Amino acid sequence: MAAWCATMAPMELYAVTIRITATPDQVESILPPQLEAILELGRAGRIRLAGRLDIDGGFLAVFEAKDLLDARATAENFPLIRDGLASWSLRRFEELER
Repeated sequence: MAAWCATMAPMELYAVTIRITATPDQVESILPPQLEAILELGRAGRIRLAGRLDIDGGFLAVFEAKDLLDARATAENFPLIRDGLASWSLRRFEELER
């Protein structure tokens, strides 16, 4: 198992910004599944940072992905994005050295 892990490519970080574009009535039932999707990524150890944005009524999540295709698939699986209730952007995220 250790040899297999040593050959795995390191995960990259991606930031998805989700801005809710639907009405509160349209979004009300989808918020619990949206939060659960973020928590599920966290339980899988892939979330570096996540939270709600108060200005646009949306979310920001910085998460690990194998590559851009994996990051895009992950973001498109978020319920707000999947159901067309939000606009979104995805960018590779580079953490600054401390």
